[in-house]
Amino acid sequence: MRFLGLLALLAVSVPVARQMTAEVLFSFSNHARRARDINTAADLLRRANEMRPQDINYAAARCDLLENLGGIFPQHRAAYTKRALRAAALAVQAHPHDPGAFELMASVELRAAKIWPGLNRAALRSAKRAVELDPLMSFSASQWLHAAILVGDRVEERKARAHLEMVRGLKK
Repeated sequence: MRFLGLLALLAVSVPVARQMTAEVLFSFSNHARRARDINTAADLLRRANEMRPQDINYAAARCDLLENLGGIFPQHRAAYTKRALRAAALAVQAHPHDPGAFELMASVELRAAKIWPGLNRAALRSAKRAVELDPLMSFSASQWLHAAILVGDRVEERKARAHLEMVRGLKK
């Protein structure tokens, strides 16, 4: 009977310990970022994101930092952008029914399309999927519209514009 209690305690404590460790890593990454130790911040965020892939906030912070690194080190912008795309893709994989994951993916794809214009079509699909999952997300609807304009898809542009106007009307 004691063995079952110990097993139950272990089953609860391991996930809690992983979550707490990820939170500490995330917090330390924020401290490192404020101290301008960007490499340490990036590494700590990567580790937190790997420990808790189900936490979309870690993925979003990681993508943001990677994209900022591309701005700081323009010679490595493509490499950092690819890493941000992979991090966003992992967020979508971990959260296939979370509109926020697709919104994150669309944001990264839209910014990455400045390097690889073909990603505008992917951003359109990601933003549209976010809107399908949560029709009231006005930012996703804006992304859908923006991507449709960049792609030159007039049909999607009209749909996105109408949807965005409907959402904005509901929020008044």
